[in-house]
Parts: sequence; C-alpha cells; structure tokens
Amino acid sequence: MLYMPKDHFNIILRPLGGINTSKIGSTKVGNAIMEAAGLGLDQTASDVICPNVSQNIMVASTPERENAERYVRIRSIDLGGCNYEINAYEAATDITCKGVIRNMGIADRPAELERNIVNPRNPMALAAK
Repeated sequence: MLYMPKDHFNIILRPLGGINTSKIGSTKVGNAIMEAAGLGLDQTASDVICPNVSQNIMVASTPERENAERYVRIRSIDLGGCNYEINAYEAATDITCKGVIRNMGIADRPAELERNIVNPRNPMALAAK
C-alpha cells in the first residue's frame, strides 16, 4: 500500500458481498468510489485512493474534510451495472490509541459514555462507542 500523508484524513472502504477488489482493478474501484461520493476530478486532485489487497479494502486519503465526509457517507458503489454494498469509516490517526473501558454500568447509555470521554477536558479523545 502507498504511503499516506500524516495530515490527511484516511477513510477505510470495505466492500461487502464477495467483491474482490484486486480482480476488478483498483482504478475501476477508485473511480466508482469517487462517483459514489459525488466528487469530480477537480475536487479530488489531492486525494489518493489505493487498495490494500491483503485485507480486500480500499483506502481514500484526502486533505479535505468535506471529501472525507463524503467518502464516509458512501453506502454502495456501482461496478459494471452491479451495485455493491460498502462499509466506510474514518481511520484513527497515528496520534490516537484504542482502548477498552471495563466495568461500565449496564445503564450507561452510549451518548452519556461519549459525553464523559469526548469533552474539552480530554482534547485527544476523538470518539467513544
């Protein structure tokens, strides 16, 4: 996989339903991703879309927050008249870490958990789920 700039937003696009991105070709899949996001060539000049063949995913890297949000909203792509479902999400940056919080109360709601973790007192927290 290509080197992705550290200041870019990285979006993981995981195809579902048995599509093999390496057999179809990264150029065709990349073009389908840009089309599904509603982005033109002039808007994606700084974007990089490349495959990770070993994981059968595509990674879209962009310096533009708006482009990243459009990539994340993709739910399906069209390839040769066939519609393929896509699971898209933003990857955590290199300056973050993942962790598990144990012994949470069963009554704690996800919104309450996020509010307690992602707040001005904890500026490095990006999300909680």
